[in-house]
Amino acid sequence: MTKGLEVMYKFPFFVILVMAAFGGSANEKQQKSDFPVFSPSDMSVVNTHSPAFVFSIGDVFSLGDVFSLGDVLTPQEACDGNTPVASHKTTLTVLETGDATSEEEVFAHHKVMFSRQMDIPLGCQYKASFEDLTLEEHVGYAWYFRDEETGERSPLNRIIYAQQHLGGNVNPFECKENHVREGSFLSKNQRGEWQQNTLDAANESAAVLYDEGHDDDMSAMLKDQHFVIYQKLNAPLIQGENYQVNLSLKTLEPGAGFQLNVLAFNDDFSGIDPNAHTAVIGLTGTLPDTHHWLRVPLEAWTAFDHFESIAIAVVPIDDEKPPVVLLDRMCVSRTDQSPCDNTNDDGTTNDIVDFTAPDAQGPIETEFEYLLGAVEALYPDHDTSTINWYHDGIGDTPLGCASVDNEKDSQEELDLLAEYETEDAQFDDDATLIDDAIADVLAQTRDLFAAPFSQITPISNDSKKCSPSDWLARDPEKPFSGRDIVYIHGLQMAALKGNVTLPATFQEKWPTDSSAFYQGGVFHDEATSNYWNLHIKQALGFDPNTPVGRPSNSYLVVTYSANQRLDVGIHAVLSQIKDAMGGVNDGVVQSEVAYQGSRCFGDSGIVVVTHSTGGLVASAMFGLAEKSHSDPAVNNFYGDVRFITEKIDAQVGINAAYGGSDVAEFALGLLSDISLSPFLTTALEHHIDFFNPAGLVNLNIWYNSILVDLVPSNASTKWRPWMESTIPTLTLVSAIAGKTAESGPLGMIQGITKGFDDAVLFPTSQANNVVKRPRFEVTNRKLLKDKSMGKKKRNRIIADTKKASGVGYRNYVMSPTLGVTGMLQHQSVKALVDLPNQNVANHHTVLQTTGDHLDTVNDVFRNGANYGYAKFHDRNNEESSIVFNSALYSQGLLHPDFGGLTREWVRKKTWGFYLPRLWFLNGQWWKPRIIWHYHEQIKWKRHYHLLKDHDSKMGIDYMYDYVLRD
Repeated sequence: MTKGLEVMYKFPFFVILVMAAFGGSANEKQQKSDFPVFSPSDMSVVNTHSPAFVFSIGDVFSLGDVFSLGDVLTPQEACDGNTPVASHKTTLTVLETGDATSEEEVFAHHKVMFSRQMDIPLGCQYKASFEDLTLEEHVGYAWYFRDEETGERSPLNRIIYAQQHLGGNVNPFECKENHVREGSFLSKNQRGEWQQNTLDAANESAAVLYDEGHDDDMSAMLKDQHFVIYQKLNAPLIQGENYQVNLSLKTLEPGAGFQLNVLAFNDDFSGIDPNAHTAVIGLTGTLPDTHHWLRVPLEAWTAFDHFESIAIAVVPIDDEKPPVVLLDRMCVSRTDQSPCDNTNDDGTTNDIVDFTAPDAQGPIETEFEYLLGAVEALYPDHDTSTINWYHDGIGDTPLGCASVDNEKDSQEELDLLAEYETEDAQFDDDATLIDDAIADVLAQTRDLFAAPFSQITPISNDSKKCSPSDWLARDPEKPFSGRDIVYIHGLQMAALKGNVTLPATFQEKWPTDSSAFYQGGVFHDEATSNYWNLHIKQALGFDPNTPVGRPSNSYLVVTYSANQRLDVGIHAVLSQIKDAMGGVNDGVVQSEVAYQGSRCFGDSGIVVVTHSTGGLVASAMFGLAEKSHSDPAVNNFYGDVRFITEKIDAQVGINAAYGGSDVAEFALGLLSDISLSPFLTTALEHHIDFFNPAGLVNLNIWYNSILVDLVPSNASTKWRPWMESTIPTLTLVSAIAGKTAESGPLGMIQGITKGFDDAVLFPTSQANNVVKRPRFEVTNRKLLKDKSMGKKKRNRIIADTKKASGVGYRNYVMSPTLGVTGMLQHQSVKALVDLPNQNVANHHTVLQTTGDHLDTVNDVFRNGANYGYAKFHDRNNEESSIVFNSALYSQGLLHPDFGGLTREWVRKKTWGFYLPRLWFLNGQWWKPRIIWHYHEQIKWKRHYHLLKDHDSKMGIDYMYDYVLRD
């Protein structure tokens, strides 16, 4: 088939070369030859109702041929239209084929719709078009030429006019080795092969048949909530084989549109949700009502197990307006096509023809998602309890199919990209100035464990007001199996801001003003009401703001001052835990079953839950405590405090700042009164509410604050060596792709952290990774764009701010093949210089979310019951496993059920078209048939690995549900 504007034909019945130099007459030079045909060949399609015909009588001269026989003309001279050459009268005739099934019947029918006689130069290619020739669309025609001087005619050629078509004379109903029994429903006696049911498998009965089919007499009718038909296949689907499903459908009674869902299953039909026995073969975009029979192919699918049965479900878009649908001609057969063949697009196909077929709707844009199933079932050859199996897909043999993005960037996204690249250049210039300034600042700060006052004294293991025991109040139904909990907050911005308010606030110091750090004190009140209370309500089922009943676990909120260095803060935290363990229960909130008799806080074990800077406090505290009996400097400052940390079973770090924060570094640089770009200056001023930092009189306040310890270079060089301990830390890491759509402090500060981060911290800092920012090269920036968010938020986000061809520093998520929302990125990232799992000893990544830095603490409220991002009415419910170390399960730190929680989701946007395909039915070559086909163009497609119930749980819910559940 040739699709084009021309009908080209070579007509050498007789090779007639009339040349005076040869002498003789034309008849004497006639030679009869074969009749070769140029495109379009027989049974061709043209896309104009008035095609041009290109043909010749005699051999066409080849360009460049030159006859050198005296005055004989060259081919160019003979055919340029200015030089007389010999010609023949020729007639073009176009016939309608009608119902003819042979050439004889065409001529017998003899319905001439066009005829024209012309003088055709011999040996020249001749082109002619005719304004009065008008073909009707989808009507069969035959055409031929007749040489009036010889009486010879060309063979008959059949054509059809179609503006849009899929082409190819392919039998749409061909089905090799169909696994389906009675796919055409022709035998009423075998209707028992098919059963029907509701989508939730609540009402099984025999399938209802209808006396009309797609080119036959029977089909299945789905109506009245019975939108599923299924059967046991005549041959099972084999694990590892590729299959494709094709079927025909027609809307008998209109509805509000529907999707077609095809499933494979074993045992009894249990509904359309995938499970251990049910797999999704494919789900289409929205199919509107169609009064034509429509042929619908699904993408190729690889069976991950053996399956005995198949189900076809019609899923109404609106349950109040369900359609009545006919299904017919079902085919399930093996295919050589890979599931990736029709999705592995290079991103160049951005323009799609806007075509609306007669009596049908299109194109129809659908953005939707569906669950494929548990990854442990989908990938049975891999251990999916950790994400180490993703490494199998790095390189030339990727795991699964690559992401697809054929969607053009919006103008807003393009403008943002240009803005980000400008800010990147400013960032790089500012970073150099900051590094120099910070080096000077750090050189002037005091050494560790050298507090400039004498009130710091070693902590002693003195007498208790309770009686320690081995009694354990373990309950596996409670968070952490009922262990007591210590909460350590992050950076209290109110304390830093209090230095420049009038009058100044939060000026109390540890240990001289110790009461400010216990219950009722200013630091404790800030750490509870403005920090942990909403988190505790979510996690322990107890609202500290309106206390009714008791929490599931006893807990203690400890505090420190951001206006003091980290070593002093650790002293404050250790002292408060020690007092609680000794029965001084100021601030301890007791659970319903705790403290029976004289039990001490921590007797059943302690889990320390930290956020932000609190993680740095806790990890350094663990290492210092374990060395406090052997290191003189540590012992002189803290005493031997091993008795405190020996009760601690684990730390749960949430958005924790183990590696420090660039925000602290830039803040100190700005306070040093260096000249930064307006962009970063504005961001920092907005974030920390210092509207006139250059006018501050005493900068030593901040040079002696915990900001110094949060500078990444300080955190990694001075504090990281103290973080290694025997106490395991399990981390929750959050990251937002590109700039956040937030307004307010986090929105401004995003320009400082820029990249994959939670608007304050890089994921590597949250995981205590030894690499600050793993380096990677993006081969397709578009594939890193997060497509899972709603449009309002997504249009403000670009995942990577560097050009696709460049190599730039960006903090990548903890897995090199897992994107910030669980998206498999193995073909989006070309190479990683540094492996991302080089964490400080005993620090283990568990969970990854797309929440920002405050979503898990004092901003829990804005996420709603289902973690919906209320501000933009967008979902923010992406939780993925990033467990690297399988020993977490064997050591009891993480419940084994967590390893089976990961589910694979497909999210995509499609354009659906109804396009005709011309088919010349065998035995009826003169009457082309029109078969309407559904063609689905993928605009973008992503595979996400998300935890079960990610749409209703927060990241912290998984940590409380699965960590240390004995």
